[in-house]
Amino acid sequence: MAEVSGGKAEYVLQATREILRVRFTEADFGGDRQARFVAKPDQGPETRGMLAGDGTMQIDILPGVAKINVDVFVDDNDQPQGSYDLAVGHLDPVEEISGVQARLGNLGYYSGPITGTLDDATRRAVSAFRLDAFEEDQDDKAEIDTAVMQALNGAYHL
Repeated sequence: MAEVSGGKAEYVLQATREILRVRFTEADFGGDRQARFVAKPDQGPETRGMLAGDGTMQIDILPGVAKINVDVFVDDNDQPQGSYDLAVGHLDPVEEISGVQARLGNLGYYSGPITGTLDDATRRAVSAFRLDAFEEDQDDKAEIDTAVMQALNGAYHL
């Protein structure tokens, strides 16, 4: 608590920051190659940095950010290897079908709308994810069980 006598007090509210973590899997970041990024959010400062060896970018962002453009550069090349427009938002819990759909979509398995319904497209995406995650033929098993939910969370490093 601050005491002020004979004057006025000014308080500055510091905005909290959130962390955005994205892994870029399309590019070759192996060996001695160095990958750097420039992230430009729709609000707040631009961030420059290096990708981790597995292609992961982790940056602080302001809470209200909805879109970020990220350019990825490899080695000393001034032309980006890739430019990505990212929509930043909320993911429902993995226990909800909508949360499963969103995660499968972000991982490239599902391209339909986030409906919260276990439809045919979602079942196909779960089956494809199971095949990759567990490296075994599941005979079109589309069940969203604990193993699938844990694997989806693992893909997000949660």
